[in-house]
Amino acid sequence: MMNGVVCINKKSGMTSSDVVVKVRNALTKACGEKQKAGHFGTLDPEGMGVLVIGIGASTRLFDYTLNKKKVYRAAFVFGAETDTLDASGKITNECNFFPDEAEIKNALGKMIGKQMQMPPKYSALSVGGVKAYKLARQGKEVDLAPRPIEIYDIKLTEKINDREYEFLITCSSGTYIRSVARDLANVLGTLGYMKYIIRETSGTVKLSNCVTLDEFLVSPQKYVQSNEIVLKDYPHYDLKDKKSEDKVLNGVKVAIKDLPNDDFVLTINNVNVAIAENINGYLKIKTRLI
Repeated sequence: MMNGVVCINKKSGMTSSDVVVKVRNALTKACGEKQKAGHFGTLDPEGMGVLVIGIGASTRLFDYTLNKKKVYRAAFVFGAETDTLDASGKITNECNFFPDEAEIKNALGKMIGKQMQMPPKYSALSVGGVKAYKLARQGKEVDLAPRPIEIYDIKLTEKINDREYEFLITCSSGTYIRSVARDLANVLGTLGYMKYIIRETSGTVKLSNCVTLDEFLVSPQKYVQSNEIVLKDYPHYDLKDKKSEDKVLNGVKVAIKDLPNDDFVLTINNVNVAIAENINGYLKIKTRLI
């Protein structure tokens, strides 16, 4: 089984799960054996940009990529709201107030910081074991609770027309940009929804690290990268003692000096073999990567 990361520049109109299936099937066919794959954070079907997919043992890195910053480029339309909070939905309300650039820029500061955000009812969050969007499509009540998120920065980058503006948003994982459009409009005393979204950065992965799905499918194995691309901001510790190496890889805690304090990448012979932790001066593997 292969091991590594595939970074796809997802196009609009595909679910993240659809992309994962195509990547897994292409690698399975190319390698002649079944491959394991899973993404590290979904994008809405209409969303574009960075979609990181773990392959083989690297799928175990999901939890270690959850709390990474994301950067999105998105356009908001003011003066209307849709049931999905994006352009794919039906308009449910309209108004005649369209804020200008100065008003929008003055309001952006109120959007920055830690906050509780109400997710869209058309989302993949689970409600009683059922996806919220499935309940919403059936016209059923969707009981979602606000969730803690953080917006680190939001900039107005372009005026598209009198109703539409583009923004660059840096935020925590779990932030719904559709909800940001709704909440910014509320601060401005109007209505709003998201027209499009492009994820430009997910943790340490940028759009420049990605290929399109079409490019990937031409030569799947070529585009499987080392998992280092999602781990490069973690401390690394290179274990060089052979006796300690055997013990550690067999699940034994080993006393070692000068270990990083937080979770770190354990390397052996320049290969990332595990996510490990320092337990009072003892090295202990948390998650095997080989």
